[in-house]
Amino acid sequence: MLLLFFLTGILGLALGHYGCNLYLYIDTSLTCTPFFFMGYLFRKKTNLLNKNSYDKFWLPIAIICFSTVVSVYMHYQEYIDLRINKVPYHTIAFYTTSMIGIIGILIIAKRIGHIPFISYIGKYSIVILGMHFFFNEFFRQFLNPYFGSFNPISDIILFVIVLILSSAAIPILCKFTPKFIAQEDLIKMPQKKA
Repeated sequence: MLLLFFLTGILGLALGHYGCNLYLYIDTSLTCTPFFFMGYLFRKKTNLLNKNSYDKFWLPIAIICFSTVVSVYMHYQEYIDLRINKVPYHTIAFYTTSMIGIIGILIIAKRIGHIPFISYIGKYSIVILGMHFFFNEFFRQFLNPYFGSFNPISDIILFVIVLILSSAAIPILCKFTPKFIAQEDLIKMPQKKA
């Protein structure tokens, strides 16, 4: 499975490298599949999210994680734009530093703990990821004539509107399409016999 997911990611990166942008951001989705698989592995196969003996070292580990990410990004001096599947880094550097950054964020989030609304939208972040673009593009058309493009006031108003509408979509999608927002298995995997 690990090989399959990383080959899928490399296929997505190759599409981006050759400028083959697919409909509905399928190319970007392919590029990002290894992150979902690594999230699955972290949850099922490691003790990172639970209390463990390494928790006392949370601050130095987080600093090392973010220092690694920043040093690699400073070295390449180009930015990633997953909307158009632009990843200018070497494949190994991209996936490795991204995973290290995710570990750093998980360590800090674990230390902070539960924050009611933030934890709620974090649990259903796939909904926010899937819905925000449509709300953003729709309402931007109404705000731009009044504020212009790239105006901080319109960006804040847009952020609030998108956050409210995306959050309101969570219970609706949980009820009607749970398989497509990872609340139920889309494909039933056979259970291993004990």
